[in-house]
Amino acid sequence: GSSSGSAYIFDLNCTGVCLPDTNGDGMLTPTDFTAWINAFNNQLPECDQNGDGSCTPTDFTAWIANFNAGC
Repeated sequence: GSSSGSAYIFDLNCTGVCLPDTNGDGMLTPTDFTAWINAFNNQLPECDQNGDGSCTPTDFTAWIANFNAGC
């Protein structure tokens, strides 16, 4: 017999993404809170900490939970 078709390999390893590291320096520090406030005030993508696609006050609660969970 013969086989035909396509084979796909997906690499779903998402390491390196750390939502509460809002300033992107690779560390969780108090400066990430300042960066989150800036993201909130300017409606930047980094503000969305709960993944709902919008920047709202609920993202602050999510940021705290994400920060406390670590990366």
